[in-house]
Amino acid sequence: MSRTACTAVLTLALISVAPLARAADLFTVPGVINNRDLGTFILCTSTDSVAQTVEVDAIDKNGAAAGTGTYVLRRGQSVMFGTRPALGLDVDVLLHATKISKGTATISSTSAALTCSAFVADAAHTTPLFGVGLNIVADGQQKGN
Repeated sequence: MSRTACTAVLTLALISVAPLARAADLFTVPGVINNRDLGTFILCTSTDSVAQTVEVDAIDKNGAAAGTGTYVLRRGQSVMFGTRPALGLDVDVLLHATKISKGTATISSTSAALTCSAFVADAAHTTPLFGVGLNIVADGQQKGN
């Protein structure tokens, strides 16, 4: 094999094993509940021009991991994460969360071009009997009401 061919093969091999961008914590969601008929649901929309990987981690009142889920969002795409399935909602990613009476969630992504909202709702009925919005904290600043 010629020296030029060896250099080309080596260069291609290095490109194919280059590490992907690491996910960074963007948001914290206090007030997460996954108990009895109530579940927490987090919706995120990509505002980036390229795909990004979004991860949601549920954390219980003691700071222990309680569930996690990951989704690759394409440009302009939206996704719903849920601590549990819900009859009246189209949950894309189940966090398979354990019981959470008072918890938080962290939202991480490989891009900061992401908008999210969150709410707790009745997951047991086709038309939820209860629902309340949760505030989102970014960089220590609470967003929403």
